[in-house]
Amino acid sequence: MTALLCGTEGGLGIRLDLAAGKVARVEIRSSRPLGVARIFIGKPVAQVLGTLPLLYSVCATAQAAAAVGAAEAALGVEPTSAQRRAREALVLAETAREHLLRCLLGWAPWLGEPPDPLALALTGRLRGEFAQALYPAGDGFVLGGGRLTPDRQRVAEVLALLDSVLAGSVLGLPAAAWLIQVRDGDGLDAWAAEGRSLGARLIARVSDLGWSGLAAAPVGLLGETDAAELDRRLAGPDADAFIARPTWDGGPRETGALARVAGTPLIADLMARQGNGLLTRLAARLVELAGLPGRLAEALANLAPATPMAGPQIMEGSGIGQVEAARGRLVHRVEIDAGQVRGYRILAPTEWNFHPDGVLARGLLGLTAGPELSALVGLLVEAVDPCVGYALELVDGEAP
Repeated sequence: MTALLCGTEGGLGIRLDLAAGKVARVEIRSSRPLGVARIFIGKPVAQVLGTLPLLYSVCATAQAAAAVGAAEAALGVEPTSAQRRAREALVLAETAREHLLRCLLGWAPWLGEPPDPLALALTGRLRGEFAQALYPAGDGFVLGGGRLTPDRQRVAEVLALLDSVLAGSVLGLPAAAWLIQVRDGDGLDAWAAEGRSLGARLIARVSDLGWSGLAAAPVGLLGETDAAELDRRLAGPDADAFIARPTWDGGPRETGALARVAGTPLIADLMARQGNGLLTRLAARLVELAGLPGRLAEALANLAPATPMAGPQIMEGSGIGQVEAARGRLVHRVEIDAGQVRGYRILAPTEWNFHPDGVLARGLLGLTAGPELSALVGLLVEAVDPCVGYALELVDGEAP
């Protein structure tokens, strides 16, 4: 039994039945409290928006963004462009933080290396530093947006901090330079062979073990999802079943870093060579990380101050909020009546990625049942969804 704990939001049980030296059957069970959003029913919208992120130890900023997006859609509130860009930047900063923490806390121990304490300390500051640089009052996710007062010098300092952590620990060179140098599988191999960073050593190790193409699975990537169709499914009588085992266009889908960067040169090349196996997923995390300083700089360029909007005149309706969190697509749906929440549902990335017939379940089938299987499963879980707790059970059907 192996456990990887990443918060207090429930976890997964992964059972692998072994036969003839292979994984013959995969069972994934979830203990995640999928109906937790029902505690918001009957509460004022403003109270829900203020307390909801506090329930989540992982991706709290993305949860706040999805919640306020759903409420604004329900009430017809249209934030200014500046407010939208600032919120986008806060979610991107959180994505950088979550990806970096999983690299430092997940990849390093897997390689037998101690996590870099300075990089961990600097990474831990990212989300809070960006929030203070944009919304000193901490009110970025109120209806219509809060008191946006960008501190450009502080923003520049935090962007430099992010790039320094990436260059010093994960990439071995500045993010923009890495994106230019590593544009295909050959470039990735050459970079990894130098072994100058945590990411390079992990890629080299996976290649040396012959694990690059392992766990490739015929599961499509989650593309654009129509808000009207999502609203119909999350409002209907089968909403709970859809949330527990979501499908789109007739089958399970994968969301997360790989889905977002599949069209980049490196990932497109790796997909063509070996599909969506382990190496492709690890490289997708690196590509997204390397692109985040540039995306943040673009979102924050010439960002003007903005004041809070007047409250909505109508306090009833229903709406959907969709956000790309570090782990994948996060969807909130809210129903509001007389200023109070009458219905609330959340569709999280984990339910897509750990669907019982999804990408992890299919990818684990057929793996060799050897002494390294547990370690390989741990790395695969990290690659698919880096912040979900799980327990692994291996059952040998041939044992006496």
